[in-house]
Amino acid sequence: MYLCKNKLTIMKTSLLIIGIILIISACQKYEEGPKISLRSPEKRLCQSWILEKTVYDDGTEVPSSSIYTIDDDGSMLIEADGDNTRTGWQLTNEVDFMMGGENYLVLRLTNNEMRLKHKEDLFVLHFAAKE
Repeated sequence: MYLCKNKLTIMKTSLLIIGIILIISACQKYEEGPKISLRSPEKRLCQSWILEKTVYDDGTEVPSSSIYTIDDDGSMLIEADGDNTRTGWQLTNEVDFMMGGENYLVLRLTNNEMRLKHKEDLFVLHFAAKE
């Protein structure tokens, strides 16, 4: 009898762990991660980013060093080639990102890395957090 209770407890615990893993993996918001983050997407987003490169669908990579400073008031400053441009941004559904009138899909958003895919599948922007 005691052995049956032990097996039942082990089975219930195993099912619970498997269920939690399935729920976590199903809840991944971004194609390229992270699976879990303790910071909200807005908090991870609002900082200065360096656009490292743009990767086009044909595989062409264009390096960059533009700086995007995203503020929590919905504004953004883009510093590129000596020019400063102020524009707005918006994050909806935690995966749809709009900046400067263009729509992007957030592929990856961590504290140190961000990847945005143009909604018309033209290119992917690769960002690294500015230190």
